[in-house]
Amino acid sequence: MDEGVFAGASNRVLPQDEPNSLDLWINLVQEHETDLILCISSAISRGLLDDTEAERYDKAASTIHPAFTISGLGQLIDAAANSDRLITFGG
Repeated sequence: MDEGVFAGASNRVLPQDEPNSLDLWINLVQEHETDLILCISSAISRGLLDDTEAERYDKAASTIHPAFTISGLGQLIDAAANSDRLITFGG
């Protein structure tokens, strides 16, 4: 959500002395078989699109890494209803 969606950006290039957080998220998926979901309203307003949204808005290409998915509140509500806990970060 909000600026956190930039974690899924596939086109970021970081200085060599900075850790690549995208690699850390991808490792999380590989080790724990979890989903990486980006808030649709936050993502598209910041130019982060999957293939479906890129086509919908007539843009040339996806701008998120394939390990991430764009989804809305419905998926969050469903996940919370079918889980034993929900963890959030921030204010």
